[in-house]
Amino acid sequence: MKPLPFKQLLLFSLIVMFISCQKENNGKQEQFVFMQDIKEWILPEYSLKSRHIRDEIGQLAQNEPKMYADAFTKKYYTQKGHFVWITRHGVGDNADTLLSYLRNVEEDGLNTSGFLVPKLEKSIQELRNRKESKADINKLMGQLEYQLTTAYLRYATGQRYGYTLPSDILNNIESEKSYPEPSQRHHFSIHIESAKDSFYMHALHEARSGNIAAPPPI
Repeated sequence: MKPLPFKQLLLFSLIVMFISCQKENNGKQEQFVFMQDIKEWILPEYSLKSRHIRDEIGQLAQNEPKMYADAFTKKYYTQKGHFVWITRHGVGDNADTLLSYLRNVEEDGLNTSGFLVPKLEKSIQELRNRKESKADINKLMGQLEYQLTTAYLRYATGQRYGYTLPSDILNNIESEKSYPEPSQRHHFSIHIESAKDSFYMHALHEARSGNIAAPPPI
C-alpha cells in the first residue's frame, strides 16, 4: 500500500485525535471535526501551495537568459524540474552556504548583483521573519527557488568553464575596412569545452543533497 503524503497523514492524525477527544463514554452523541474546521485554523501568510509557487517560477522563466547557464535554468523549470532549495520548512542551510560563496565573487572582479546576492539576501530575510513581512509566501518561495538556482548555476558554470566564451567576444569584432557595410572576422577558432546538461543536472543533484561545502575562511 502506497504511504500517504505528509500533509494528508497530518490532517488524518488531527481528525482522529479530535474525534477521540470528543467521544463520550456515557453514551452521548459523538462530535466530529470536519475538514472545514481545520482549514479555518490555517493562516494564509503561512500556507504553501505548490501550484502557486510553480506559477511564480513560470513567470520568472519567461525572462530572457543573461548568461549561458540561464538557458538551462529556464528549461529545467519549464519542464517542471524538482525543487532544489525550498521545502515546507522554508530554505535550508545549502542556500546560506551558496550565499557565502557568492558574497566573495568581488574578489575575482565580479559584481555580486550579477549573482543576485542583494535580492537573495532580502528574500531569505523576509521568509525567515514572516511577522515583519507582508510578502506573499508562495511568490516569495517561487522567487527564491528560481533565483537561487540561477545564481548557483551561474557561479558553478563560471568556476568550471569560465564566465565568458572567447569565441562570442572575439568573433563578433567588426572589420573597420568593411565600413559602411560591416562584416565580422573570425579571430578565435580554438574549441573551448562548455557545460552540458549532464553537468547542470549533477550540480543540481549535489545542491538538493546538501553537498555544497562551505568555502574556507579568508
